[in-house]
Amino acid sequence: AAGLAGRAHLAPDPNKAMHQYVLDSWSTDTLPASDSVAIAQDADGYMWFGTQQGLLRFDGVRHRVFDRSKFFGLRSEAINALAVDSRGELWAGTNDGVYRLQGQQAIAYDVPGRSEPTVVVALLEDRSGRIWVGTLEGLGQVIATPEPHLALLPTLPKKWVGGMTEGPDGRI
Repeated sequence: AAGLAGRAHLAPDPNKAMHQYVLDSWSTDTLPASDSVAIAQDADGYMWFGTQQGLLRFDGVRHRVFDRSKFFGLRSEAINALAVDSRGELWAGTNDGVYRLQGQQAIAYDVPGRSEPTVVVALLEDRSGRIWVGTLEGLGQVIATPEPHLALLPTLPKKWVGGMTEGPDGRI
């Protein structure tokens, strides 16, 4: 799949009655951060929620907050977009750019020569493995080599790109 929405799961077992399943719910006042604006599931099955106070990871039982103190290099706790790429790596779009989160390291992909922050609000991996970035200023792309960075594309008018999808012809 071209998107970063996570893995598909199988339907419930048709041989089980609904009362054999357990349903847990949490009210927003018991969560450590309740203003989720982004969601992704990683390769290990953890659910990640992007909030204005950082990342919230849910393992099916417990919630754990990952703020800047948990990710070395993360400059903003406001997480606007989340995605898991085809290699299973978690990406975060923040009020201060785009990051690849690896272990406890946040690897920033900045626009070269730019001093003001780039507000990232959408992420998409295309079928070629390229990471596309929606910002308040337009469309960008993560460039891995020679020096990893974020390139804002000059071909579009500078307009907010809040969502993206890949068409059957491969165009974004």
